[in-house]
Amino acid sequence: MEGITCVRISDPEILRILIERLDVDGIGAISEKYIENQIEVTIYWFKGNTIIETFDEFEKMNVAFKDNNYDGPNLFRECTALKSIKLPHTVTFIPASCFQGCTNLTNVVLPKGITEIRASAFRQCPSLKKIIIPNTVIKLGGAVFIDSGIEEIDLPESVTSIGSSVFNGLITLKTIIIRGNTIKEDGTSDGSMFKCWENCTGLESFVMLSEKPMGFGFWMLNGTTCKIYVPDIAVDVYKAASGWSGLASRILPLSSYNGKL
Repeated sequence: MEGITCVRISDPEILRILIERLDVDGIGAISEKYIENQIEVTIYWFKGNTIIETFDEFEKMNVAFKDNNYDGPNLFRECTALKSIKLPHTVTFIPASCFQGCTNLTNVVLPKGITEIRASAFRQCPSLKKIIIPNTVIKLGGAVFIDSGIEEIDLPESVTSIGSSVFNGLITLKTIIIRGNTIKEDGTSDGSMFKCWENCTGLESFVMLSEKPMGFGFWMLNGTTCKIYVPDIAVDVYKAASGWSGLASRILPLSSYNGKL
């Protein structure tokens, strides 16, 4: 379109929605100028849409998620055809239940800069096998990955709070690596680690790189048989620590771990 630079949108359904919401001039396309200004996206845009398959262009938009209990959560909830999405660099958190029930979701790119992934954000996403947690994330809310297909999680040093039941019953999870040394069980509902890895029956390796044992949430590893790897110098410390002492026979030196770090 002469004189107007437009954004190429690959998914026809996304294009239809964006034209409906943003094409105030009626040009039948999405001008770059429309996405330069901050846009508030709410549940009325995408929630429950069963046609959308990809929205990688989302990362180009200057988006703000509403931070309340009504319009904030559930943005792409039950978008059952959605396979791939890249989130904008302008957002600071992933809303609660944002992708819950996105059963075909396989690829999510989270922007560096987010500090929180809120409760149930990726719940019931069985096709999601892998996700990279940016090293700016501080908090994981409760039940974030329940009933997902996640096979391996690498938590960066920035993470200091893990909510209850984040991975509860996640039988696909095989390996978890925790790089931080400040994760603690703080007794609050969003940082308790209560039942966090309970019944992760496929979990093989629980790897911690900190020499200081993190807090041990109630029933945190109940129903698991995984090996627990800790720094060689800290094996005895972990075996004597509250909660961890009950798993002393499974605590091994990190030097015996054969996986990638």
